[in-house]
Amino acid sequence: MIQTKYNNFYEFIGTGNTFNIKFGKSTRAPLTYHEEICWNAKYIEANKSGKIHILYSGGIDSEYVLRIFLSLGIEFVPVIINLKPNLNRYDFLAALSFCDVYNLKPIIIDIDFEQYVTSGKFLERAKSSQCIVYQLTATMEATLKLDGTVLLGELEPHFYKDLNNGMWYFDERERVLLLWDRWFKTNNICGTPSILNYTPETLLAFMNDKLIVDLINNRISGKKGSNSSKLELYNRVFKDIPARKKLTGYETIEKMPLFQHPDIQQIKSDPFDNNLDGNGYFKIKYDDLKSHLESY
Repeated sequence: MIQTKYNNFYEFIGTGNTFNIKFGKSTRAPLTYHEEICWNAKYIEANKSGKIHILYSGGIDSEYVLRIFLSLGIEFVPVIINLKPNLNRYDFLAALSFCDVYNLKPIIIDIDFEQYVTSGKFLERAKSSQCIVYQLTATMEATLKLDGTVLLGELEPHFYKDLNNGMWYFDERERVLLLWDRWFKTNNICGTPSILNYTPETLLAFMNDKLIVDLINNRISGKKGSNSSKLELYNRVFKDIPARKKLTGYETIEKMPLFQHPDIQQIKSDPFDNNLDGNGYFKIKYDDLKSHLESY
């Protein structure tokens, strides 16, 4: 069975304002970040159960994961969610186009989001999984329709600059991180939601990358976080992953009368209310995390 984190290198403690993470340590010097993701892919291929399914949103993170599996010749099935009617058209068409170019035959999971909400299934799923992020329930639903091994191109490492003290931090939000970890474990799903940060060596390799080191040392003007540098990092190898707007379909939903449905409003939560159970926030200084991970 593939663990959500290799050797459970994240240990979760507390919730809300007591949320904390205890990290495992690297056991060897890391390779490059790309090479570590390749290592993760090979490990998953060697330990898979049934076919490998990769949920593909049409965004750059999941495309990077797909391209790695393609480059390694590892067989997989892309899975694309279609929020009917055409709510996530932008990402959906981008995902279909990629599959056409590479002659991939995706599984398309249709979810009529309005029916999903008005039927009561949305609220039932959110409450049963302790989900406080309304946008995640449809993806959770999709994972239950798949057999074999399930991967999400989510939860990549993130660093940001605190403008109050000028320090750089690694951070995680319980509302997404622990939800996905708990969801995979509770439903006995073989796979991981975090192949992009799967091992201590993966995280350390990301931190050691010259682009990230330059970022942390304020050598890149105007940067306040690592997310805007991801495409450059991914394209160091593949060179042609296109820049895309960050659209998921939920921007459209939030303009619809449906968004005011009491079931959605009951689950919709303020991401910055860290006193809320399930909504904790964790951060650690770059140097402190690096020192810990390097204790191999």
